[in-house]
Amino acid sequence: MNSMRVRKSLFNSISNALILVIRSVLLFAVRIVLVKTLGRTLLGVDSLFTNVLLVLSIADSGISTAISFYLYKPLSDKKYDRVSILLSFYKKVYHILGLIVFIIGLLFIPFLRFIITESVENVYLYYLIYLATTVVTYFISYKECLLIADQNQYKSSFIVGITYILMYVFRIVFLILVPNFAIFALIQPIFIFIQRFLINRYIDKLYPMVDFNRTEKLSKKEKKDIFKNIKSMFLNKVGYFLVNGSDNIIISSIPTLGLSAVAVYTNYYSIVGTIDNIITRGLSGVTASFGDLAVNESKKTQENVFNIISFVAFLVYGLFTIGFAFLLTPLIKICFGSGFNVSTEILLIVCINFYLVGMAKPLDVIKEATGNYYQDRYVNLLQALVNIVLSIILGKLYGLLGIVLATLISFIVLPMWNRPYIAYKYIFSKSPKRFIITQIKYAISLLLVYAVCWPIVSNLIISNKIIEFLIKVIIITVIYIILIMVIYHKSEEEKYLIKLVKDKARVILK
Repeated sequence: MNSMRVRKSLFNSISNALILVIRSVLLFAVRIVLVKTLGRTLLGVDSLFTNVLLVLSIADSGISTAISFYLYKPLSDKKYDRVSILLSFYKKVYHILGLIVFIIGLLFIPFLRFIITESVENVYLYYLIYLATTVVTYFISYKECLLIADQNQYKSSFIVGITYILMYVFRIVFLILVPNFAIFALIQPIFIFIQRFLINRYIDKLYPMVDFNRTEKLSKKEKKDIFKNIKSMFLNKVGYFLVNGSDNIIISSIPTLGLSAVAVYTNYYSIVGTIDNIITRGLSGVTASFGDLAVNESKKTQENVFNIISFVAFLVYGLFTIGFAFLLTPLIKICFGSGFNVSTEILLIVCINFYLVGMAKPLDVIKEATGNYYQDRYVNLLQALVNIVLSIILGKLYGLLGIVLATLISFIVLPMWNRPYIAYKYIFSKSPKRFIITQIKYAISLLLVYAVCWPIVSNLIISNKIIEFLIKVIIITVIYIILIMVIYHKSEEEKYLIKLVKDKARVILK
């Protein structure tokens, strides 16, 4: 990759990850204050409605990604007339989707009484506020795909970061001074609107050559090609959103679990999901670069870059998987108290699912970058169906354990095997045998690290739990880094990363 492409990828990855870290820390603080001021039930309501609207937001699934793919070449060739036509088309589609989501959201209201088994005052008002948060983005976010496709997303990072910080600070302050859930909920759509408005103004100044209101229309053939990719990407993303957004709905609808169980599970999931999102945002920073690479470089070069991305994913997902196994429950106890912890079995399943899904993320990156959505368009949808059916059955039999187990099973039986097959066949034109063997080696390495950490971390007990937690973080990180560096010291991927770090260090020292 050329230096500018590398630089932009790095900026996007760092800015995406940094913003998400700040958001996640503040969001976690908001959850702590929310449970202490308004209680576990309303924390469950917040978690549930966030997930309900995650499911509703699947209307957007694939559209921004597919449009970004079509923007790569005209942006690279500086054909801004073409860019203007594509974005004008995108704007119309997004506005229509906003209306559809709003209507579906309203039609969903009668079903709330089947999902929420407890009595919650003003629950319909709360839902409408959360719905407004989702709908408003459809009418003011369409321009941002231009930044994504042009690898300039980092340029809006300051606006995004500041508005999120202010939003969470306002939420915490109002929870303390005026503990009212309606006010707490209203703060979010107000700040989201301000954020999107400011970003749109910034994009207008950054791209004065782009007209977002062009009257020229795409040809029928172009629309057909775009909608073909949108449909394929949509089906892929729908499954993903349903898998990740349906668990809390099912938990809430089972009388023996309810909103309290939603609050407990979401505390764990919010931490695991946040780390996953941070890593994913980091990886997404190279998506546009890989798309550019796919246009200009050989398949061998593409595969070499992919192997490096996969190794980086292993380094990060592996470290956090080990960390979660030992430290997630202690962290929950420190922040929320012992009443919010889950069983060891549930924790281990959550960790395994986090790792397996994470190690498939590089495959998603290259699929999105190269526009290969069509071949496995139904797999995620089938996974969602398996997950929902198993969650209902196992949830009634085994409670929360059954629901998290269903999520893991649904991933193992379908996407875990299908994704590498599709990626290697249609992108690299070869068998995924090497990839599968490498993944098995990675998993065995992780088990070795876990076995080494177990006797040390489990027997370390200090009266001050915060100090104990921090010492364990250091111990796990040091053991992980040393063992992985020793195990993979001969691999091309590690050699490349070490050389990259040394080169960057020399530049900084100069």
